[in-house]
Amino acid sequence: MVQAERDGEIITISAKKVITTTGSFALSEIIPFVLKERIQKIINLKYARVVEVVLGFNKWNGFPLDGFGGLIPFKENRDVLGYLFLSAFLKDRAPEGGALLTLFLGGVRKDYINDYSDEKIKELVKKETLDLMKLDHFEPDMFKIIRHKQAIPQYGADSGERFKTVSDIESKYPGLIIGGNLKDGIGMADRVSQGKELAKKALLLH
Repeated sequence: MVQAERDGEIITISAKKVITTTGSFALSEIIPFVLKERIQKIINLKYARVVEVVLGFNKWNGFPLDGFGGLIPFKENRDVLGYLFLSAFLKDRAPEGGALLTLFLGGVRKDYINDYSDEKIKELVKKETLDLMKLDHFEPDMFKIIRHKQAIPQYGADSGERFKTVSDIESKYPGLIIGGNLKDGIGMADRVSQGKELAKKALLLH
């Protein structure tokens, strides 16, 4: 049985199988019936903070965006973690001749950037993007800042214990399936792969 709140109303759903893919930080609220000592081994997973910036250009004046994007190695000593060229691989994301990009700042090694003001982030993004994207000038038609307090899970030496705890909880509560970025990798490709496996697992459970 699953309970949720919608528009101030408590909704109860009866189901033989429940899949959760929430971040570990919210898991204790999703499955409150699990002993605190046990769930603690999962929710102690650390997440890096990240600032996401979306840039939209009606007219793009930088180098051709004909790829997916890219990550920037730490040794380059840049303040940007990487770019996604969204309009290059997703249809109708920008006008003809325009561009839509997303870039990321912060992370574990430069966590302090997450505390920058919006104005300081704008200055940083302008400096980095002018140089990296070979722009003649930086005048985006859209500039949106999104701050993620729990963005990238940090797998460490305790990951094995977390994975085992997930399996133990699933064994104790048949029909409960725990997924998400707390296991099986942190990227979107990992989520797609995991989604297929979770579906197969749900079909096999009786």
